[in-house]
Amino acid sequence: MKPKARKTRTKAEFGDFQTPPALAEAVCRPNKLASSSELTKLSFRVAVHWNFHKNLFSVVGAEGRVLEHVEEFQLRKAYFCVGKKVRERVLREQIKNVHARIRGELLEHPESTKGWRLVKYNPYAQGAFVTLSGERPVLRAEAVIGRVVEGHAKVYAKGILYL
Repeated sequence: MKPKARKTRTKAEFGDFQTPPALAEAVCRPNKLASSSELTKLSFRVAVHWNFHKNLFSVVGAEGRVLEHVEEFQLRKAYFCVGKKVRERVLREQIKNVHARIRGELLEHPESTKGWRLVKYNPYAQGAFVTLSGERPVLRAEAVIGRVVEGHAKVYAKGILYL
């Protein structure tokens, strides 16, 4: 008698929040959604990326415009997104271009990062955000804090779901 085959999961469990692969793709590529109301239902309000010219984080709203430049931010229900085609162009041309973002719900006051994991992104080394210790690719996190430390971006995450 053959043992029963285990059913593969179609959703990655993450606390009280489910992340089907199609939803993760929709969050990272919101312009591919059928309607903007789908994204609104998910409560993803902003995308944050590092601005090399200003040495600050740029907070971008749902309409695609920069809302503000900040030295620190905190997001919850955050997704780490990397645009594959733009990354390929960066690798080919060796010219930096915005193609990596963190999307999530913006919170008011960042808390302490004690016990959080440091996350980094280097398009020349990996195709995804990774943890500094162990360099495991990161898909999403319960919470993310970004801070400018001595002119450099530092991003911390807790409750990480790995790829």
